Amino acid sequence: MRRRNPQDEDQPGSNAVTASAQVTRDGLLSDAFMAGVHAQLPPGARLRTAEELEASIEAILSRHTRDTAVHVFGYGSLMWNPAVEYAGVRPAKVHGWHRSFCLRSIVGRGSQGHPGLMLALDRGGACQGLLLEIEPRKVRDEMRVLWRREMLTEVYQARWVVAVADGAPVRAITFTVDRSHPRYTKNLP
Repeated sequence: MRRRNPQDEDQPGSNAVTASAQVTRDGLLSDAFMAGVHAQLPPGARLRTAEELEASIEAILSRHTRDTAVHVFGYGSLMWNPAVEYAGVRPAKVHGWHRSFCLRSIVGRGSQGHPGLMLALDRGGACQGLLLEIEPRKVRDEMRVLWRREMLTEVYQARWVVAVADGAPVRAITFTVDRSHPRYTKNLP
């Protein structure tokens, strides 16, 4: 079964940076999206190169059995706007990580002078979310979409976690905050 977010057809990819609700699959794959991201970056900000993204995908998939589905644990906007094609979705819980507004946003939800806050997975606790299943034949293509969505900056670390879905453990990729990144915001009241 092919599932896509209905917004994929309704929103122009060139506006994908200005509001997170407009992030679309087509936008993530377009050069216009990348140009928009670059245009909004403050001086000195860095994005991962295409080669770095590919190397990161290769690294995470090197710890996965080829020709099997990949599960992705979503805990924020990946739940309501994943932008990837997936075969199935179900509720899941991850232990050892919790959702936290611990990430300053300077593009899309804020600016350098007036940053917004975004959710990220931070150490400790537990988190409810959704487990997206990506078919084996689509894994590489969907990881490229997902990496452009989540891994352009160095604020997230992709990692394998164990999610519990329907009472059973499922190995899944998720994105956790890098506490050493300058945009990590500690201990807000």
